[in-house]
Amino acid sequence: MKKLTVILVLAMALGACGKLGVGGTLAQAAGNWAEVRLPAGCVPKQVAAEEGSGVVVLCEDGRVFH
Repeated sequence: MKKLTVILVLAMALGACGKLGVGGTLAQAAGNWAEVRLPAGCVPKQVAAEEGSGVVVLCEDGRVFH
C-alpha cells in the first residue's frame, strides 16, 4: 500500500509540472473543466459555458470563439 501511495504522489507531482498544478490536473482528469486555448491577441472580455454546448469567449476586440 505504501508503494502505491508513493507512486501515486510521484505521478501527480510530475503531472503538475505544467501550468495546471496538482488540483488542476485532478479536476481535468475528473472531467470538471476543459482547457480553452485562445488565439493570439484575444483578451477575454466575457466567457459563457453550457454543459451541452461548450464554451464561448468574447474578446475585447469583438471576436467570438467557441
